[in-house]
Amino acid sequence: MKYSFLKNTAKPIIILLSTILVFCLVMKVLKVENFDNIFIFLILYFIICVFILLVSEINRQKRIRKLVYEFYDNMDFSKRDKLIDELGIDYKPLVDSVFYNQNKLLSKFQYNRSELIKYREIIEKWAHDIKTPLAASSLLIENNKSNMDSDLYQKLNISNQQIKNKLDTVLFYARSNSSKKDYTMKKVNIKEVLENTLIDFYPTIMEKELKIVNNTFDVDVISDYNTLGFIISQLISNSIKYADSEIIFATINNHGMRLRVSNDGSVPSTRDMPFIFEKSYTGKNSKGSASTGLGLYLVKSFADDLGIGVHAMITSDDKFLIELIFKDINEF
Repeated sequence: MKYSFLKNTAKPIIILLSTILVFCLVMKVLKVENFDNIFIFLILYFIICVFILLVSEINRQKRIRKLVYEFYDNMDFSKRDKLIDELGIDYKPLVDSVFYNQNKLLSKFQYNRSELIKYREIIEKWAHDIKTPLAASSLLIENNKSNMDSDLYQKLNISNQQIKNKLDTVLFYARSNSSKKDYTMKKVNIKEVLENTLIDFYPTIMEKELKIVNNTFDVDVISDYNTLGFIISQLISNSIKYADSEIIFATINNHGMRLRVSNDGSVPSTRDMPFIFEKSYTGKNSKGSASTGLGLYLVKSFADDLGIGVHAMITSDDKFLIELIFKDINEF
């Protein structure tokens, strides 16, 4: 309470005032000489005492607040003892209870955090380890293409591509929660990154008989090649999930270089549009495909890290469009 010092000093002030009034009454009854002078002295004494009480209480509350903040900031024994000394020995059980419970919770938090870090490291290692046999599997399939049924070859390629995409999502999700991320910012060509990323999706694109319209042109931006490739892969994956017949890529120079990715499939509702970059958003229009809700969340997260703007909209011809907005290369 802002003015609690008034409440805390009210009783002592009332007692002091009552004592002075009784003393004055006794002197009046006894007809003490120089009563007027003594009365003035008592009034001054009362004012000085009230002032000292108020200042002392204000300073005491300041000390208590400071000690409480220090105690919660660093719950060691010295901070605990100082707080008990200021509050009084009667508060020792309460302060001790807070002290030991908080330390118990902190120990539990640190243990859980340590276990979570270990779990994340295991998942990351597992994902990296899986990539080796996956690459070998892809090479084996390609080398035996002529001996395979074309339909089987297509399905195996699609499965490998989907596994690779999901492994990349797991790895980048683990990386997104890291306090330190290493980026190699350099000049990269948007069209080159897009075309190299599209290669992994060709089996799925062919299987779904989707048309790719590539209206991009050679343009350089400053970015991290691998991370930008991952961002674009998530946009491609999202478009494949929703597209009916075509996916369109285009680059335009409008208040910064922009890469636009759109498709002709069903679009999110107006109500859902503000939430598509949230981790929990999975979409209600995906064609029976399971969704983790991580793809566009990671797009936004890593784009923010790289200084890339991300904007989603529904175009006038009722197409869902996401654009990446890059800073001018001269700004770096």
